[in-house]
Amino acid sequence: MRKALVSALSASVISLGLVGVTATPALAANAVACNQDGFMRIYNSDAVHCFANAGYLDVYITNVNFVFAGNNRVMVRYNDRGGWGSVTLDRWDSQGFWDHPVTVEDITIY
Repeated sequence: MRKALVSALSASVISLGLVGVTATPALAANAVACNQDGFMRIYNSDAVHCFANAGYLDVYITNVNFVFAGNNRVMVRYNDRGGWGSVTLDRWDSQGFWDHPVTVEDITIY
């Protein structure tokens, strides 16, 4: 009887742990239409690219000359003529790459 009770309790605890793990929402930043001022924006020679929602996004945007955080805290990792760099921007801050455009390779929105 005691062995059956311990087994049942163990199974319940494990089940609760699995439900807690699988019920956690995933964080995923994503590209969106540029129709709100609060979105993160990346400007390059071809277009304006907008992103929303907290999380990480692997991107490849060449010839970037300006990054705007919007209503977000963001980290942008970029390739600058073969060397890696990153910049973290607080809400409503921006960073220009006017002397030589960079290639943005990933973004994190906090």
